[in-house]
Amino acid sequence: MKKVNKKSLLEIYLFIRPFKLSELKNLLNMNEKEINNLVKEINEELKERPYKIYIEEDFLYFGPKEEYQEFVKDFLKPLLDEKEIKILSMIVNNFSYSDIIKKFGKKGKEILEKLEKEGWIRIKKENKKYKFSLTSKFKKYFAIK
Repeated sequence: MKKVNKKSLLEIYLFIRPFKLSELKNLLNMNEKEINNLVKEINEELKERPYKIYIEEDFLYFGPKEEYQEFVKDFLKPLLDEKEIKILSMIVNNFSYSDIIKKFGKKGKEILEKLEKEGWIRIKKENKKYKFSLTSKFKKYFAIK
């Protein structure tokens, strides 16, 4: 695939929804540095536009530039906040219930309950341990098969 095609695909993918860096690496058959370079190129082309591509931790997404965020803040309420995403990431990476509680304390338990109530995860107690499973809502949102 030519660089121009990969750049266009990256832009189209991110226009559709946020992506994990690992997903993009697989989809585009590129490494992190190459993807970062393409993002810089795209953002340079978008310098006169009110939006850009953001890279935060392991996620890439389109969003309004900082100077416009105040005007659209009421429309920018994400489905998941930073701690919720971190906890979901820990679940995907097989961290245990107790690992999450150790890291986040009481707030971790509250977030886990919220994630279960909103249908992102299921928590099942087996013997004395809690087991997590991902829901179809989670899999659809993060494009996991």
